[in-house]
Amino acid sequence: SSAASDVYKRQNIDCVFDNQLDGVNIISSPSGWKWIDIIHDLGMRLCDLAHQDFIIHCKTVDDIFAAKKAGKIAMVFVVEGAAPIENEVDRIDILYGLGVRQLGVTYSESNALGNGCKEVHDGGLTMFGKQCVERMNKVGMLIDVSHCGPQTAYDAITYSKKPIIMSPVSYTHLTLPT
Repeated sequence: SSAASDVYKRQNIDCVFDNQLDGVNIISSPSGWKWIDIIHDLGMRLCDLAHQDFIIHCKTVDDIFAAKKAGKIAMVFVVEGAAPIENEVDRIDILYGLGVRQLGVTYSESNALGNGCKEVHDGGLTMFGKQCVERMNKVGMLIDVSHCGPQTAYDAITYSKKPIIMSPVSYTHLTLPT
């Protein structure tokens, strides 16, 4: 057993949702990840996984249970924001084929799908965004609206035929019970 696997086992971690942002990824633009950056980073991550024995790249819930049963750590690939797919809905299929199982609609800033939470005005999910929600539903990719503006998140939730998540979640105010 490697030192890294021992650390994970001592933490009682069953599954890691890997956002790919660990300090060793490639971001070639000050405006964030580009398509080629994601392909590079996923390829490197898949190569690393092929040469170790304590993490299992999981693509289904059953894979997560199987990893736990085998005493391994499950890893699910996540891309936090969909900006790198640009205006190409088929890139969702490519990401799915590479093992990505969760995709954020935005990452704080607006993109072709909708508006991010940093924007002053939120016009909601775009027509392209609706196509992407439909495609993510079709291929079985979990939709994350955590960094979306409120209208974009609401639109994605109401348009999606499958459950979505908000992970992580922040709040603008908190009202405590009296």
